[in-house]
Amino acid sequence: MIKNFKKNPEKVLQDFYVKCNVQFKKPSINFENLLNALKCLDNDKLEREFFKMKFKIISYYISDDPIFTPSKEKIVKLIPKFIDTFSKQ
Repeated sequence: MIKNFKKNPEKVLQDFYVKCNVQFKKPSINFENLLNALKCLDNDKLEREFFKMKFKIISYYISDDPIFTPSKEKIVKLIPKFIDTFSKQ
């Protein structure tokens, strides 16, 4: 997404809005700030923080979600943590 955003930010944003089923209106979007935010999300290793959580997490995943499409390997990696968390309660 970041690579494509650098080439054509408006197109990437339009495609994202379509996938979210939201009408795209381009009032005044600061594409530079948006690119920086995307880079921060990409660099932020939220996985470490996720595994430190000590409360019950319920997650729903839809296999045909047009926005959130993690790899099968990533989902399999998370399953043991969920099983461990729920089996202790």
